[in-house]
Amino acid sequence: MEVLRQAIASPENLQGRHISVALRCRRCGSAIETIDHILLTCPFARAAWLGTHMAFTIPEGDNFQLHQWLLTLSRSPYESKSQRRKVFSFVSFMCWTLWTTRNALYFEGKAGSLMEIIIKAEKAFRWYQSSMDVFNDQATSSTIMSSSSSNWFLLASETYKLNTNAAFTIDNRAGGI
Repeated sequence: MEVLRQAIASPENLQGRHISVALRCRRCGSAIETIDHILLTCPFARAAWLGTHMAFTIPEGDNFQLHQWLLTLSRSPYESKSQRRKVFSFVSFMCWTLWTTRNALYFEGKAGSLMEIIIKAEKAFRWYQSSMDVFNDQATSSTIMSSSSSNWFLLASETYKLNTNAAFTIDNRAGGI
C-alpha cells in the first residue's frame, strides 16, 4: 500500500516536494494533515473507525502511525485466518473511503458525514465479501469436480476474477499491493 510508504499526496508530503499547500487539516483545523492524521488520528477519522461494525478504537495522540496500528491488528488473536483477512479487508476499505471523502472535501467542497463514510465503507466491504464468498464457493465446487491437480478452473458467466500480489519489507514498515 502506498500509504504505508508515505507516498500519498498529503499536504505534509507535498510540502516535502516543495509544493506550497496549507498544512492544517480541513476537518479539524488543529493538526498538520499527515497520512496518519487523515486516516487515523483526526477526531473525524477516530469517530468513523469507532462507528464501524468492528468498533475500532484508535489510541489517543497524534504520534500514532498507521503501520503501528496494522502491526497491532496483525498480532491480535483471531478465530481464523479467514477472520484476519476480513478485518484487514475492511481496514483497507475504510482507509480508502476516508481518503476519497477527504479528496471530495478538498476538490469538490463535499464534507461527507460520518454516517455516509461508514455506510460507504461497510457497503463496499459487504459487496467485496459477498463476491469472495461466491468466488470461493465456485472454486471449491470446481476443485472437487476436477480430477486435475491444476489450480485453474472455469469461472461462471458474469464472474470476474482479479489476481493481485502484495509485498512487504521484512521489518513490516513498508509494503504494496
